[in-house]
Amino acid sequence: MPLFALEALTVDFRTDDGVLRAVDGVSLAVEAGEIVCLVGESGSGKSTVALAAMGLLPQPAGRVTSGAAWLDDDGARTDLVQAGERALARLRGRRLAMIFQDPMTSLNPYLTVGAQLSEVLELHEGLAHAAARARSTELLRQVGIPAPESRLDEHPHRLSGGMRQRVMIAMALACRPKLLFADEPTTALDVTVQAQILELLCRERDAVGCGILLITHDLGVVARVADRVAVMYAGRIVEAGPAREVLRRPRHPYTLALLRAVPRVDAEADAEALVAIPGAPPSPLALPTGCAFHPRCALAEARCRETRPEERRTPTAAGDVRLRCHVETSP
Repeated sequence: MPLFALEALTVDFRTDDGVLRAVDGVSLAVEAGEIVCLVGESGSGKSTVALAAMGLLPQPAGRVTSGAAWLDDDGARTDLVQAGERALARLRGRRLAMIFQDPMTSLNPYLTVGAQLSEVLELHEGLAHAAARARSTELLRQVGIPAPESRLDEHPHRLSGGMRQRVMIAMALACRPKLLFADEPTTALDVTVQAQILELLCRERDAVGCGILLITHDLGVVARVADRVAVMYAGRIVEAGPAREVLRRPRHPYTLALLRAVPRVDAEADAEALVAIPGAPPSPLALPTGCAFHPRCALAEARCRETRPEERRTPTAAGDVRLRCHVETSP
């Protein structure tokens, strides 16, 4: 039994223009001690997957309309979709946690860094105020914030974006959760800080054996840390499998297009130029018939425009690759 498993998760949002399907039948799993990267362009539904599992969809517009999100809670399976708010409050922080996408707005501007960290420890660990403050200092030190004792008494606006992100990570890791959702944890950070944050997440994974679902559009991050990768487009996973297999032998034209759009420092001088993906992702309110990617796909055939591809599995030496495509690229 995996640490975490989504089974055909579907999420809808009610809007003034109709019902928007943000996530459409997504299934994936995260084992203890592994990093699974969820990849795709902005608007593909990646963040919604994590918010749905955490029970944090914006209300009343968003709701899970079908599917399940199973968490291995000390040997007992808990469906996070069906769990009530009280059960989720017990699990958040202690068993599962989330690093949110925007560190500039995710911290409470009215509370000091120390107050926000201590609150997590007092609530979930039952620590007294002095003990929680000491532990908060140690957490800030572990995430690489200099002079952590003095930073505890500062408000978030006094910190840089990179330091706020480290505080967010410290809060997420405070109770050493078994499952961590990391939503674009390195966005808008310089490359040095990005590397430090990724190293920190990998250290935590190794130290406590937690599973991490890392949401990103950065394939460089994926290549560096992922054990497995799932590629998402228009609310559906179109390709998923071992990271090495998917990155080296992409089968879905969208995966291949993403890789061709990434600059490589090891490329030869006469290497093929970067190729932008034509067009833009479709609106979830007006998805094309057939495969949602076909208007942007150079390999599209008549059946791609008419019939939505079903998932099939391809066995490889590294593990199965799941694919939704009528005409796959040559691996």
